[in-house]
Amino acid sequence: MISIKRFPKWVYFDSGDSHGSLLLAGSGRSGTTWVENILNHDNSHRVIFEPFHTRKNKLVAHWTPYQYLRQNNQEAKYLIPAKKILDGKVRNAWVNRLNRRVFSRTRIIKEIRANLQLPWLHKNFPEVPIIFLMRHPCAVANSRMQLNWPSSTDVFLSQNELVKDHLAPFVNEIEKITGDFEGHIVNWCIENYIPLKLLKPGDAHITFYEDIIADRSREVQRIFSFLQQPVPRISEKVFNRPSALARDGSAVNQGKSPLLEWQEHVSKEQIQRTLEILRLFGLDYLYNEQPHPLIASGDVLSVE
Repeated sequence: MISIKRFPKWVYFDSGDSHGSLLLAGSGRSGTTWVENILNHDNSHRVIFEPFHTRKNKLVAHWTPYQYLRQNNQEAKYLIPAKKILDGKVRNAWVNRLNRRVFSRTRIIKEIRANLQLPWLHKNFPEVPIIFLMRHPCAVANSRMQLNWPSSTDVFLSQNELVKDHLAPFVNEIEKITGDFEGHIVNWCIENYIPLKLLKPGDAHITFYEDIIADRSREVQRIFSFLQQPVPRISEKVFNRPSALARDGSAVNQGKSPLLEWQEHVSKEQIQRTLEILRLFGLDYLYNEQPHPLIASGDVLSVE
């Protein structure tokens, strides 16, 4: 009998292909790691951690960080690396940092840098179901601020096709942004605006972090219904377990509500500015100053 302890994290035996993959995507600090843990509650899948990170995976080292791809793009420099990732043919300590399974034919790909590629990925790899997670922009921005994440918008504005296709109407206002908090809100808007604009109903399943917190059984049922899989029984321990990437001072590690904690750190002026930026992108139908979303997850892609 082979002992798993003999193998370092980056060693595994993945014998499947893209038909065994599930892509879980969302903005950074939106709860993707926590949701991945729920989806893989029984450790039945290999976990591939953020393989589209251009500095951590040589397969995509030639891509632009947070790469935007037009849906009709058929360049081999994008298709071949994406195919390898979705087939599970990627191996290093970074992508396997959260993996606890040695033998696998199925995998969950958790990613925070592929939002602008989701329509392209769906068109070229329709066999891979996409779960798209959203969280209140103030909560995301606050968490990023706590971790001193950079808020530069250059990674988006430097992509000519992205600006030409989608961001041109917003460039003047984006360039007026001041301060890291506003920068993170703009980044959140861009990261969510593109997939929401281009994905069609059925292309992906959208779920809100807040809704999973508020009604976990309903949201889990919706997710597995989309995946056309039986709804599993998941223990409370799994839901209550902090994400492996939860910061030490996070609400969940301090016994506070993860829905309300950001309100202790975000000023009324910052909330007002957030609402103005959401209106600029036409995303004010999603959230306001309250912690819960304004719309049901199943209705998001049907809004014009």
